[in-house]
Amino acid sequence: MGDSSPKLFEPIDVANLLAESQKAKALFRPQSGYFRGHYQSGALFAEGKLQYGIPDGDWTIFHENGEIWQEISFREGGKSGPWHVNHNSGLPWIRGQYTHNQRTGTWTYHWTSGKPMARGEFHNNERNGLWTYWDEDGVELCRIRYMADFQIKSS
Repeated sequence: MGDSSPKLFEPIDVANLLAESQKAKALFRPQSGYFRGHYQSGALFAEGKLQYGIPDGDWTIFHENGEIWQEISFREGGKSGPWHVNHNSGLPWIRGQYTHNQRTGTWTYHWTSGKPMARGEFHNNERNGLWTYWDEDGVELCRIRYMADFQIKSS
């Protein structure tokens, strides 16, 4: 029994790449303090605070065109707080919440037009409850109920 719900794209987790990349460790000095990184073009890539090489506090990551790509907060080495991800047009892509590095609460995914693609609840990083999916024109495609990230078949 496969999951028949539309697949949602996750953006590159830039913040974790910053923390884990050996190249990043060599380039991002000092290891603690405020960080601003740039694309090769000179455009701002990311800004935020590092604590011993790990993102800490509020971070903003930018598309090369200057639009905000991601806004995320880090606490105690993990994602914590609202996570906003935008398409390179600046329109919303993902809106959600992290608590102790786990997806929690209502998450909404958007098409490049900004219209909703999917909306539902996460609990302990798993889909739970009713999720609604729409096509690019805003027409509802389906509603699927989940428990612990597994689709519940309706009778």
